Amino acid sequence: AMAKTVLLNRPLRQAVVKVPVHGITNLYALAVLADCITLTPGTITLDVIREGDEISMYVQWLICETEDSEEAGEIIKGRMERWIGRIWR
Repeated sequence: AMAKTVLLNRPLRQAVVKVPVHGITNLYALAVLADCITLTPGTITLDVIREGDEISMYVQWLICETEDSEEAGEIIKGRMERWIGRIWR
């Protein structure tokens, strides 16, 4: 999608979205998830924050499909979060 947007000179609909993290608390696992998101074309993980028991990531998304946190999280993280959570239990 990113290559198609760039090659066809389509306007970017960028946004910074707050993406909740579910089931991962290990610092190494959070770093791997943040890196995997950053390696995905069109996304960059800007910050990882902990607010009480909740962990979230702020992600700049160049082809923003939704600004709803949960929905954006499912699109951006996909299955990566589940696999990384399994590795670092």
